[in-house]
Amino acid sequence: ESEAKAAALWMIGEYGEEILEAPYMVEPVIDAYDDESSAAVKLELLTAATKLFFKRPPEMHKMLGRLLAAATNDTSSQDVHDRALLYYRLMKQDLAKASAVLAGNVSLRQVMNGFTEDRDVALNDALFREFNSLSVVYRQTAKAF
Repeated sequence: ESEAKAAALWMIGEYGEEILEAPYMVEPVIDAYDDESSAAVKLELLTAATKLFFKRPPEMHKMLGRLLAAATNDTSSQDVHDRALLYYRLMKQDLAKASAVLAGNVSLRQVMNGFTEDRDVALNDALFREFNSLSVVYRQTAKAF
């Protein structure tokens, strides 16, 4: 049951801008946070609520505040406690950067700049021959440094 609940929360967080009732679907789970025993569900709830906050701030503001307060005081799971603190501190520091990190507002093209195999083939071959050296780390042959 907890895997299904976590999966449903993931979908709500991921596609919250398209699901009209998304914040109101998450609210009962937030209100029953203390009754939830699964750390996986709590972690997914934190992520989904945070993503929804960046997509629909007016509706999620108070709910996310209640959830972060409950999760930071949660001693049943160190992972839940640490993630709640991470999310809180990221949002407190810079909401725009937190949105880019947590809600995935960075496009895939900004992250990916091509496959390694498509880069300089001669250099890749030379690095492969010197694999057990620092050449791989510096992306230069041993002669270069």
